[in-house]
Amino acid sequence: MRHRIAHRITAIAVPLVLSAASLLSQPRVTLDAGGEVAAHLRNTDAVGSSYLTAVEELSLFGVARHMPGHIAMEYRLGVTGRRDSRREYAEYAFAQNLLASVELTAATFRLINREFPGATGEFSFELGRRRFSDPTNLIIDGIADGASIVFEWPSVSASLDVAYTGLSSKNTNPIVLTDADRARLDDDSVYLAGPRLLSVATIGAPAIVARQDAEFFVAHLRDLETNGADGAFAGLRVDGPIVPHLFHTTSIAAGFTADDGVSLLSSFSLRYYLDRVYLSRFRVETTYASGDSGALSGFNPVHRVRFGEKETGFDAGFADRLVAELAYSFRPFIASNASWLAATELGFDLVSFFRTTDAPAPEFPGNPTGPYLGTRVLAAARLRASSDFGLDARIGTFLRSNPDTDDHDRGRGFFSTSIFVLF
Repeated sequence: MRHRIAHRITAIAVPLVLSAASLLSQPRVTLDAGGEVAAHLRNTDAVGSSYLTAVEELSLFGVARHMPGHIAMEYRLGVTGRRDSRREYAEYAFAQNLLASVELTAATFRLINREFPGATGEFSFELGRRRFSDPTNLIIDGIADGASIVFEWPSVSASLDVAYTGLSSKNTNPIVLTDADRARLDDDSVYLAGPRLLSVATIGAPAIVARQDAEFFVAHLRDLETNGADGAFAGLRVDGPIVPHLFHTTSIAAGFTADDGVSLLSSFSLRYYLDRVYLSRFRVETTYASGDSGALSGFNPVHRVRFGEKETGFDAGFADRLVAELAYSFRPFIASNASWLAATELGFDLVSFFRTTDAPAPEFPGNPTGPYLGTRVLAAARLRASSDFGLDARIGTFLRSNPDTDDHDRGRGFFSTSIFVLF
């Protein structure tokens, strides 16, 4: 009897001891930490205005990783502090100093098993605060608290993300769907975002045909505050090469709400890489969001999506828009022996805004009446003096559709500069 008990104890204890020894024999936990200090200066009205906005940012992060066998575990922590000189600016309305505006931007635990399910599969689970988004990044794209499960195989992948927004900052979760959301953004005493429950399920097929990657997704928004902004979305994103050096990304999505019915979103971009000519990059992109017309309603994403309007000083919105963009960037000194000069990049960007219905557009300068709303013209320079220090400068103007209107918005221009140090 004692022999049997001893044999069973040995049979149990030996694998446990061997497993513990195997775990302890693995490399120790690896640590990584760093951050960024940045200063931004920009005008919020016409060029020449004496009113400037200065923003200072301090971001810190830390990552710990451990890999026992085929399993990898990662712990991530990130915080960001901001100070804005313009108290009325909605994005940083409550931030009077860096201490008052410190926010937890990432706090996650991630577990990866590289041989489950099956020898060619990979399973990952992530829990905590991080950025949640849909495959298009046009509908859901904000920091929230939740969990993510991903299964990946060579020919297919599947994922499920569930997140809650009510514990994150209203400024990093800019949801503006109801009157309560607008009041929250204008109230300096309110810090947290509106309580919503988000879920995104995605099925992906890498290189499904002609090296095209495809992702089909469904998303759901549950309003836990007013029960007046529930919605669902379904969409498809495909990207890949067309011919050598030419790539595309095509997205289409539909939105469904009980009150407004069906809305539509589509986006198409072409990117051409000409490395032999100063590392030239060309991009053409169009984005369409339906308005209230005919059988379609206005498309409203979950998170506030902008087309660079921080610089021009107005919010162009998203619904009832057709946006066309043409961009070009290159490195004119790529052959220089000085590394900082070779890394200097210049770029030009032109974005035109159109309206898809006859609805008014008071948010645009001059309150235009036709389908064409205006064009933003931008020139930018990016300097990397070293791997840890850089400077961005941007200058541009917004060309209105009705330049003859006599008001203070005529010839709206803008500029911004940013200096950043990585460590």
